[in-house]
Amino acid sequence: MKRRMEVVAAGVVVFLVIIAYLKYVGESKPESIENISACQSGDSDRCLMEKAVKESNQSYCGDINGSDDRDSCYYSTALNMNNETVCTMISTENSMYRCLATVSRNYSTCNNITEARAKNSCYATVAVRRIDVAICHNITIVPTRDKCIFDVTRKKPSPLECWDIVNQSLRDVCIFEHVGKNLINPQLCHHINDTVLRENCSRIERIPVE
Repeated sequence: MKRRMEVVAAGVVVFLVIIAYLKYVGESKPESIENISACQSGDSDRCLMEKAVKESNQSYCGDINGSDDRDSCYYSTALNMNNETVCTMISTENSMYRCLATVSRNYSTCNNITEARAKNSCYATVAVRRIDVAICHNITIVPTRDKCIFDVTRKKPSPLECWDIVNQSLRDVCIFEHVGKNLINPQLCHHINDTVLRENCSRIERIPVE
């Protein structure tokens, strides 16, 4: 009799455990299911990417179908969170190293990138992020290096860096912007090759900086 009661009691316990488990499964949804259901309509991949960045939650990226878009999601989220760990979730090595270099602001990490164009792009990204034009000079592709120098000089009043730009038109714009926006010596206008831009530069009214 005692043995039968023990068996019945054990059966009741097992039954209650099963009921509790089924209730838990019914009430709780896996995170991935919740992520997908939140972006059912329209472009779900874009929606998931936007949520990942906005909510600083890389789990949304894992539900993106395309590998390129998924990597872009991890990249954008990592930058937004300033989190190198998220960078390691990127599937392609070159993109992962670019992400790590950008987040850490360490341009030497770009050296791990095997593809030349991607490596140069990595240097440019870190240079602008650190506002360090010296990093631009690691770039081997002239147009990319020119743009890197131009983008960095736009963030600080350093007109002398404009002279390192090979492309004459971009160099002219670089000088013009420094004179116009940063109110630097108007004599620099004479170094502009384009006639119209040089004349417009000379007409800029200098306003004392408070």
